[in-house]
Amino acid sequence: DNGVTESCFFRGSSTSPKLHENIIRLRLLEMNYRVKIHVIHVAGKRMIAQGTDGCSRGCLMEGVMAGKSMLSFVDLSTSATERCPGLLDWVREWTNRPSLQPLSPEGWFEEGHGIAGGAPDRHGVYIPHHCESNKLFLWSPPPAAADAAFEELLKSRQKRTDLFHVILVPRI
Repeated sequence: DNGVTESCFFRGSSTSPKLHENIIRLRLLEMNYRVKIHVIHVAGKRMIAQGTDGCSRGCLMEGVMAGKSMLSFVDLSTSATERCPGLLDWVREWTNRPSLQPLSPEGWFEEGHGIAGGAPDRHGVYIPHHCESNKLFLWSPPPAAADAAFEELLKSRQKRTDLFHVILVPRI
């Protein structure tokens, strides 16, 4: 299964000898050619639409095989709240925060760290103003930017342990 393969590759091992051998071969390719290989789970419905699933059955005129772009089947630029509009209302309901909004990418760097503006002090040094403790932030980055968002979230978490975060990242 795709999900098992993705998980094993991420961990770096498997109890299945054949899968473990493939993982070792892929890791050696990464080291020898100085590349980063990403193993990504692809849902069955997407594989059918993309045409990969039909190749084994001789259906050679579907999806990519029919000339469609492979990238049209891999949505890396849409966040979870954009893909599923009802998701934001659901999060607002269970967090009991009816006005909760996802942070913008610009908001990842200040607002997500609990910084609510600031001003220079009498020496001209910029002093940030911090938001109240126990504030909740919603992070909903698209998959292509998730690593940058997570890095900022980790910094925020390390600096301000009194803030809370909900993270929504869609599977590819």
